[in-house]
Amino acid sequence: MGGGILSPVPRPLAVVLVVAAAVVLSSCRLEVGVVVRLEPDGTGEVTVTATADPEVVTQAPGLAADLRFDDATAAGWTVEGATETEDGGLTVTLRHPAASAEEATHLLASLGPPFVGVTLARTVESEDEAT
Repeated sequence: MGGGILSPVPRPLAVVLVVAAAVVLSSCRLEVGVVVRLEPDGTGEVTVTATADPEVVTQAPGLAADLRFDDATAAGWTVEGATETEDGGLTVTLRHPAASAEEATHLLASLGPPFVGVTLARTVESEDEAT
């Protein structure tokens, strides 16, 4: 799996946060979900999914075309979307492989609050089991 612990912070994630702030102020809805999956050997993936409701898309014509993820892809993130949802909203998913729990911790911290200070760790309880 690629990427280093000191990968640059992807600026497009900051754009998602700015859009989220604008959504809150305008009573539209933007849901952002983060999933961290780690295998027993410590490798895994961090996935960030942002879904804007149809009202956001209506109030921001051309939003899908305006999104830029060059910094995120340069930092090792894979971008899926922007894809229209069944109800007229918009979804973008970013994925980044993690070579270790330490790298996954760094990736989470790069997302900003509330993930700053979160630490992921892998411990071995026996030769056959890791948590």
